[in-house]
Amino acid sequence: MVDFANTLKTANIPFPTQSAYLCKTTEFFGGLFLILGFMKRLSCFFLIIDMFVATFIFHKGLLLQNGMTTFLLLICCLTLLLSATDKLSIDWLVIKYKFKK
Repeated sequence: MVDFANTLKTANIPFPTQSAYLCKTTEFFGGLFLILGFMKRLSCFFLIIDMFVATFIFHKGLLLQNGMTTFLLLICCLTLLLSATDKLSIDWLVIKYKFKK
């Protein structure tokens, strides 16, 4: 984490240590929640913010160089945000149970 915080410091990201922990926490729990299908839209929202900052601020919008991966992840998160809830997700089970009553 210290190495990532130092990388953020060289890119002039404010509060590099806190930003590093926030970034990695968002990526870990956001990815985990997406796999489980739990709070998909909220997870995608935070991951979109994370990938937007990574693409356009950290990588300076160089989409054909270092920013390509983060830009593709940004597009994937936008697609997931706009897609319907899957039947194999926790969100779908909650909605089904809620409207069953």
